[in-house]
Amino acid sequence: MEPGTLALLGGSFDPIHIGHLHIAEVLLSGAGFDGVLFVPAGAPAHKPQRRLALPEHRLRMVRRAVRYQPRFAVSDIELRRQGTSYTIDTVGTLHERGLIGDLPGLVVGDDLLADYRSWRDYRALASKVRFVVARRLADQSARAAALAAFEYEYTQLPNLLLDISSTEVRRRISHGESVRHLVPEPVRRYINRYRLYEAVG
Repeated sequence: MEPGTLALLGGSFDPIHIGHLHIAEVLLSGAGFDGVLFVPAGAPAHKPQRRLALPEHRLRMVRRAVRYQPRFAVSDIELRRQGTSYTIDTVGTLHERGLIGDLPGLVVGDDLLADYRSWRDYRALASKVRFVVARRLADQSARAAALAAFEYEYTQLPNLLLDISSTEVRRRISHGESVRHLVPEPVRRYINRYRLYEAVG
């Protein structure tokens, strides 16, 4: 993959599910990117309230999920960093290491746009990336308002709005319900092997 054609797809991936993979595929087929770099978050700035699965588990699940797509790659940069993960730091370090080129794509859910001014150094971040907004909001008026309030240029990703979330996957597992076809099969087997999420919501 050429660094300048990458899109960065970050998240806690706790666990990664087919919704994440769908967005990644649309980045390739509908947004003109040649590759997608998945970046599992270490300590997400906007999700401090919940204890995540161990970093090694989340990293292994993402690697298993993308193993057979040569245009997908995974970075453990945030998992190795101490403290809270900030996107501006991740982008800067990836660029310094030559892993991304100038202005990589950065995927942001439309549900996060309302709080973009709370992002660490958001103005500097906007100068270093191309924002790609993925559809997450079902309410069209809320989505329109979020997009209208966002002051930077962006590309709208033509992804489907899939009614699946990591929260729902964890809930189903904790209640003994099946998650087959909600997560990639290698991920489902990994979760079963290590009995992840059995006692969480």
